[in-house]
Amino acid sequence: MGRIHVLESNIVDQIAAGEVIARPASVVKELIENSLDAGAMHIEVLVRDGGKRLIEVRDDGEGIAPNDMPLALASHATSKLLKPDDLFRIGTFGFRGEALASIGSVANVTLTSMVRGAETGRTISMEGGKLGEVRECAAKAGTYAHVENIFFNVPARRKFLKGSSTEIGHIGEAVTRLALAHPGVSFTLYHNDKKVFRAPGADDLRERVGQFFGQKFSENLIPTCEEAGNLRLEALLASPHETRSSNQNQYIYVNNRFLRDRVMLAAIAEAYREFLEPRRHAIVFCFIDMPPGDVDVNVHPTKIEVRYSRPNQIFNFVRGAIRDALQSAGLAVPFNVQRLQKPPQAVEQHTPRQRDIPSLRERMSPAVSGAAPQTGVRTERTDGPPAASEARADEIPPATYESATRQPVSEPEVLPSGDSFLQVHDSFIVVETGGGFEVIDQHALHERIIYEKLRRQHEERAVQSQQLLVPEAVELPPGRAAIALDNDDAFRSFGFDIELFGENTILIRSVPVALRRTEPVGFFRDLLDELVESGAAKGPVDPDKLLATIACKGAIKAGQRLTRGEIIALLTDRVALDDSYACPHGRPTTLSLTLDELKKHFHRR
Repeated sequence: MGRIHVLESNIVDQIAAGEVIARPASVVKELIENSLDAGAMHIEVLVRDGGKRLIEVRDDGEGIAPNDMPLALASHATSKLLKPDDLFRIGTFGFRGEALASIGSVANVTLTSMVRGAETGRTISMEGGKLGEVRECAAKAGTYAHVENIFFNVPARRKFLKGSSTEIGHIGEAVTRLALAHPGVSFTLYHNDKKVFRAPGADDLRERVGQFFGQKFSENLIPTCEEAGNLRLEALLASPHETRSSNQNQYIYVNNRFLRDRVMLAAIAEAYREFLEPRRHAIVFCFIDMPPGDVDVNVHPTKIEVRYSRPNQIFNFVRGAIRDALQSAGLAVPFNVQRLQKPPQAVEQHTPRQRDIPSLRERMSPAVSGAAPQTGVRTERTDGPPAASEARADEIPPATYESATRQPVSEPEVLPSGDSFLQVHDSFIVVETGGGFEVIDQHALHERIIYEKLRRQHEERAVQSQQLLVPEAVELPPGRAAIALDNDDAFRSFGFDIELFGENTILIRSVPVALRRTEPVGFFRDLLDELVESGAAKGPVDPDKLLATIACKGAIKAGQRLTRGEIIALLTDRVALDDSYACPHGRPTTLSLTLDELKKHFHRR
């Protein structure tokens, strides 16, 4: 007997389910796409335990004809394709005929449907791949899908599902993606019999965005609509001041299909490149229409990636359209240039203290040479240890307009050790040492100092918090509020005080002292994005990850001018650190260069 044999159909379906059905949100996505293909105008989703125990999707679409019910749950049975050429002109979400069969192979599924105008409906069940008989039943026009115990027969897959808050977050995101592409359709989501959100049919994309992300946010979006040949782009673009820590808030659609496409993501990043700070990402709602024959959606099991016949043309078109829209909105000057521009500053006239051998600091000082002050270079000195009234490093405020325009202390300065220091480009501190010099990244070092202080406080359960005079309301996409509340105890241990304020709004009452001068709403959004993206919302928050994020947000920034006391505080607190050569994220804080290395570079030895 040969060793090669044909797999049984239920095994084939389970293999297919492994590619198509990754989590409860995948089931919700497939069922809603079927509803949209059926012309539904009202879609209702109900889930329990994050969809692990129950998923129900009801719609008012055209329904499934009685004669088609036996094939509704069969593998590779579809009404979307009739001949091979149709595969290259796909205009619907579904076309492979494997979604319902894949769901039925790893869950208990009951499908009930009635076509419009009929007196009775039909129902059919599948339990772990075993198909039941079609039965007549009472029903409403449309289709009702009932899915229980996902992955009940695949324990290895079920074990890797996240907590309920994480799974409902993914479900909310799946519904949001589909709802944005269909503003006229009404969507409602329930979790454990509580309404998560209801989005009635909207007149346009801007109104739909307002339903999910807030009316004020949607009103400030920049619209653009461009056409080039057979390409058409319609988009709403957030200002460069509204950014996130990841690109998960870039909603990209090709022919109304949501994608995570490298070509489009690269085009958006390039269009915004001159307007954003490093490692920040724009918020974009971008829709492109093109002939179905110019895009292949049959290259990924979940259809979330595609291939274009002319990717370079699409890249240039999208990049140009978005960049033109940003420039037309008065954003032509790159953000990083605007950020570094400062009002003219008066320079005090002074005579430095004479020394027998001028230090590096004095040799570079404009006052010593008689030259005009150099942009981005300041001199500082002190004849002794910092006074008790001077700020500690962990109390240095983050960058503000006031701190950026303070008058520098222009007299040359030295540390108590006799070593000179200077600030370069308001971002780096150069310190002369006995054997050479060091270049210190002021943000990275301050981040390390704050992190070590917060870590000690957290271990002692004494993280200091600052109550906000006016609580900040954070309006979140569906499902994110549940993730925040699920980690409420952990957030409190880090100095946050949050509470639910409406269906999808979190009220921030207190923040860690390290964040007291930062904008709490933006930080909270970034933190939730990181939790959802990494899957860390299951169970307790990773302490080191959160502490590092808080320290990064609370630290002084590159481009912030520091006073003499602030620089000395940084350098003094640096000495007390066990490890001062890397920030909590692993980036170096210090570049050291010996005098011998410097001489070697200039061929002096």
